[in-house]
Order: sequence, then C-alpha cells, then structure tokens
Amino acid sequence: MQRHDNRDLVQVLIQDPDPMNRSRAHRELGARAAAREDLGKALRHYEEAFAIDPTDEVAREAVSRIGATVHPTPRKGVWQRFVRGFARA
Repeated sequence: MQRHDNRDLVQVLIQDPDPMNRSRAHRELGARAAAREDLGKALRHYEEAFAIDPTDEVAREAVSRIGATVHPTPRKGVWQRFVRGFARA
C-alpha cells in the first residue's frame, strides 16, 4: 500500500514543472521514509527539497538532524590524534 501512496508523489517529481510542488513532494517522501526508519532515503529526499527551496526550514532541520544520525562525526581519541600528529612529522 505504501508504494501505491508514493506513486502520486513520484509523478509530481517527474511531471510537475513547479519547483515548489516538487520540493513539497520530496519533503513528504522524506517524512514517509523517516517514518519507515529508512534514514538514507529520507536524507536524500530532504536534501533535494532543501536544494530546490533553500528557505524550507523543515527540510533544513531534517537534513541536519538525520544527517547527524546517518553520518555521525567521528570522535577523535587520544590515539587517533597521536597517530595523525606522527604522520605529519
């Protein structure tokens, strides 16, 4: 059933020339993917929505939040800092 529901939104992405409609479709597909815990797909849709409409605060916040989950910033421990410093010498 979910695929059938998404079909209408995908049609908007393919056929609708209005960027605002495409941005909204990406945002909705991102929300649906996030609800399914498909964070990689959700992030891609939110990034597209934000690229189309840089004023979209919902998409911007979602990219920030989901991006931090999908691509967490690696923590640098003492050993990594030591090795990195040694490699530069």
